[in-house]
Amino acid sequence: MNAAKYEKWESFYRLAMSHFKHLGQPGDIEYIVEPVSEQIEAVKIYRALDQQVMIEKMTWDSGLDFEKFQQANIDHQRLLNEFKPTIFTKAYPIDAGDASELAQLSQGFAFTLPVSPNPGFVILDGTRYELRLHHYSGKIDLAWHSELPEEWYAVRPLLDKLEDLKMHFFTESTKK
Repeated sequence: MNAAKYEKWESFYRLAMSHFKHLGQPGDIEYIVEPVSEQIEAVKIYRALDQQVMIEKMTWDSGLDFEKFQQANIDHQRLLNEFKPTIFTKAYPIDAGDASELAQLSQGFAFTLPVSPNPGFVILDGTRYELRLHHYSGKIDLAWHSELPEEWYAVRPLLDKLEDLKMHFFTESTKK
């Protein structure tokens, strides 16, 4: 892939990732896992218009899109605009008990978490994580590579709960 085409891929990559970064109202939670492999996932917890709390999983098959991108003739801007990311989405309602537990686990982080730790030596070939919380007091965006910094271990129970819900709703053998 030549430099000009790679630059267009980078623009397309940013466009695709923008689909993952939407926190609409207080109480929304988003957990993005961006591994070196080709499947980028986001798990979102949000309140739907009917006030039902939902869990949604979005998966972007960036590897498939990268292959399509390499094979496509993307020399004209018009063709780049027609190229759409391959994003799969599934959503399910969660029960009030899980919603309440998530709200409790995410309370107070705006005031108690220390600033981002100094990354020192960062190996960029590991998995990148991002946790985004929308509180009445503002939005919190935590990002790290490979291992959660020990300064942020207070969010571990919330991450564990999100992983449990993801396994419950989106694992093939337990699909509702």
